[in-house]
Amino acid sequence: MLTFRIPLKPAAFLILWLFFCLWAERLHGAESLSGTEPLIVAQDYAWPPFAFLDERGQPQGVLVDLWQAMGRQMGRDVVFFLTDWKGSIEAVREGKAHVHGGLIASPERSEFFDFSADILPVQAFIFVASAGMPLDLSELRGRKVGVTEGSYEQEFMEKEYPDALLIPFSNNERMIQAALAGKMDLFVADYPVGLYLLDRHGSPGVFHPLKMLYSRNLAAGFPRGNEALQEALDVCLATLSKEEIRRLTQRWMRSEKVEVLPFWFWPGLGFGIFFLVSSILAVYSLALRRQRRWLLGEVERKNAALRQSEAEFRLLFENAATALMVHDRETCAVIHANRRAVERHGPVAAPGGVHTQMWTESPYTFEDAQRWFARVREEGPQRFEWKSRTVAGPECWEDVHLHEVRLSGVLRIVSTAVDITERKKIEKDFQDAKRALEAANLALQESEVRFRSLADNTAAGIYVLQGRRFKVVNPAMSQILGYEEQELLSRDLSFFVHPDDRALVLSRARDRQAGLGVPPRYEMKVLTRDGLARWVEVSAVSLRYQGRPAIFGTFFDITERKEAERLREESMALLRKVSVNIPGVIYQFRMRADGRSCFPYISSRIREILPVSPQDLAKDAGPLLSRIHADDLSSVYSSMRVSAHRLLPWRAQFRVRYTSGAYRWCEGQSTPEKEKDGSVVWYGYLVDIQDWKDAQDRMTHMALHDTLTGLPNRILFEDRAGQILVEAQREQRAFALVFIDLDHFKPINDTLGHGIGDQVLKEAAVRIREHIRASDTAARIGGDEFVVLLRGLHDRGDAEKVAEKIRRALKNPIVVGERPLQISASIGIALYPEHGQDLITLTTHADRAMYSSKKRGRDAISFYAEALTAK
Repeated sequence: MLTFRIPLKPAAFLILWLFFCLWAERLHGAESLSGTEPLIVAQDYAWPPFAFLDERGQPQGVLVDLWQAMGRQMGRDVVFFLTDWKGSIEAVREGKAHVHGGLIASPERSEFFDFSADILPVQAFIFVASAGMPLDLSELRGRKVGVTEGSYEQEFMEKEYPDALLIPFSNNERMIQAALAGKMDLFVADYPVGLYLLDRHGSPGVFHPLKMLYSRNLAAGFPRGNEALQEALDVCLATLSKEEIRRLTQRWMRSEKVEVLPFWFWPGLGFGIFFLVSSILAVYSLALRRQRRWLLGEVERKNAALRQSEAEFRLLFENAATALMVHDRETCAVIHANRRAVERHGPVAAPGGVHTQMWTESPYTFEDAQRWFARVREEGPQRFEWKSRTVAGPECWEDVHLHEVRLSGVLRIVSTAVDITERKKIEKDFQDAKRALEAANLALQESEVRFRSLADNTAAGIYVLQGRRFKVVNPAMSQILGYEEQELLSRDLSFFVHPDDRALVLSRARDRQAGLGVPPRYEMKVLTRDGLARWVEVSAVSLRYQGRPAIFGTFFDITERKEAERLREESMALLRKVSVNIPGVIYQFRMRADGRSCFPYISSRIREILPVSPQDLAKDAGPLLSRIHADDLSSVYSSMRVSAHRLLPWRAQFRVRYTSGAYRWCEGQSTPEKEKDGSVVWYGYLVDIQDWKDAQDRMTHMALHDTLTGLPNRILFEDRAGQILVEAQREQRAFALVFIDLDHFKPINDTLGHGIGDQVLKEAAVRIREHIRASDTAARIGGDEFVVLLRGLHDRGDAEKVAEKIRRALKNPIVVGERPLQISASIGIALYPEHGQDLITLTTHADRAMYSSKKRGRDAISFYAEALTAK
């Protein structure tokens, strides 16, 4: 920590001088405040470091110090009314406090508050528990998020993230304590407030700032219509210097402790450090020498052992009875081969050779070997048997092991091949003998025994039919029809056939026994003992049984399959009816592994979008994908790739060119599934959202524009001002901020009514807009206050010309009905970069210049430099 030592006499003089200054200032403050009503400032009591109560119950914080400084400038005592956030706003509304010490302006608050000039910038972040990372803000649906009740953070989250489940707390401290207790893993707070309270009650590492939600400026809020208080606060804020605000801010954002050390501390500390470092270096040098000697000896011993191990391994490698080879893992080229491998395969196994001749054309090729090598890289060690060709020419069988090893820091594949030719020959002889024995045993069995064994153990019904009587039936036949074997043998065929199929079945049975051609396989319905109809599939061939013509056939019960087919047809019919009557397109979209895509199913309403049929899209999805707007195509493909890779639901909004040629916004949603062949199939729908988009654009316009005049409001003005400021900084160009306040408007509004006043404001907005360029911006930021941004200026004369045109236009009478009304304008101008290099400074300086015009008698134009001179 850097320290300073002040000599006694100057230090005593400095202390006495500071005491005198403080006494004089206190005396002056006592004189100026006597007889003046204290200014009551409402603020949150748990909002560190901006405002809070310390251990003694005293108000502390950046805003507390700032308001005390402002009170001294205004000549008024400042009394703080500290409560929770919602209560602090209610205190101002109910008259318990004159002003709110610092809050963000919003449309809701503007209904009952006026606001001063900006005080301090704040940035709100959404904090997430470390265990919950990573997280996307699109995943907030149903997630618990802590907010301070009545705060701007709550208003922002309700508008921007309506799907989030907001948990309100009376103040920031209780919210963060609840988050640390595990009641939720997300909360929204101003950045320094969140870090301050996390450090006080826990650890900042438990929660991390996920994303900045917005950056806004704090302003003082007070009941509407108190123009005197507003003017006093704005003048006071404009006179506070940047250095003083920075000093007040840094006091709470960063604190340092400074101690006075004796004069001998630094020399003594330096000598001590030098002596300590020298001693440590000497001892460390001796230790390094000893360690170096030990390490050299250890390295030599290790190298000797390694050389011996390498020699033993090479001896074993070269004299192994199996063929050993080391291959390049990509090309299969031989890098090392032992003596047995070279003897077996000859030069093709020599280092550097890709031995394609080692494999025969059947059953394996060199390409087969490459596939085995690829499996090693992907799946690990492999073992298989194949034929190879020896150097002598004959084919031989080998049992091959492939595994991956790292040699000299490089991955290689080692193959071990054991000759199993003799074993294969023995196995072949054994299999041949086994097959011959089985054939002999089968030849010894009677045909009827073979048939009966097969018939009794199959699930299919088997029968022999002569005339219209069964001669042979198996147990499965009895199970299908529900009759005993003797009952089946004693009854006519027609007894078991359903009346709907009886004539057809008897006709085919006669034709088959007569030797006429009939289908070998057909379906029919039969009647069971219970009187139920079941579907069976019949296969039949003609033969002779006991010397007479007969029919040999099988019965397969297919009732469940037929029922499934019926249900599927009903489901498809239902799907067709639903798809025709819902406002959108239902689809099944398949993307194959090779990139080709199609719609195996898409509802007929696709014809309302494209002049194609569902059958065309079943082959190729191109006709639909080609109609997506070029600006949206990359985002659609990118989101589908993410959905396919992570198997997450897909949702996207994009424009599609309809048959009429016009582009309309559509939204697609679907759920993916991965198939065995690597294809991904999405099931979802596509719906036209153009009307919703148009409504959203209208709502956006209403949110960013003044509803009365149609000019940009404060939010849009600040956004455009930020863009112009970045552009001016990048291109080193000047621009002007013009502040316009209508003179004599309040009497018109108070005496003639708000309706007449609104007409005056509308006409004033039209006249301002008529005298600026399309690249400039005019905005209404208050009741009768307007701001104009003039970009691309060459000198102050350009700004003055435009301001003069506006002043003259507003001075002309405004006729409402048949009544001419006379107003004028007080205009203040601040130039970039001459009068400020940020929006807050330029706005403050233009406002001060406007007040200078009012002091000069109104209906005037003043630059900020002139306002300083006038003051």
